[in-house]
Amino acid sequence: TDLMPYTAPPGEEGLDISYEGGEHGVFNGLSQHVVLLSGCHYVDPHTRHDCIEVQTKHWNTQIDRLVNEYLDYCDRDRGDGMPSI
Repeated sequence: TDLMPYTAPPGEEGLDISYEGGEHGVFNGLSQHVVLLSGCHYVDPHTRHDCIEVQTKHWNTQIDRLVNEYLDYCDRDRGDGMPSI
């Protein structure tokens, strides 16, 4: 198969960061170097608990509508995964 249309141009390749491959450590080192050079950095005052609480609140505001839409979709399913109109 021809993979050329799916290849990013030179210099625009994505960076795949993983803990296993070590790229994450390199990224941390680079970000710390940038902080030292610039003299400024971002500190996130939120804890993991705060973030989860916000996500839960956002989910709770949507859950009723999502459930209703899903049940409506299931009710109108023609058996082939497509709802009837």
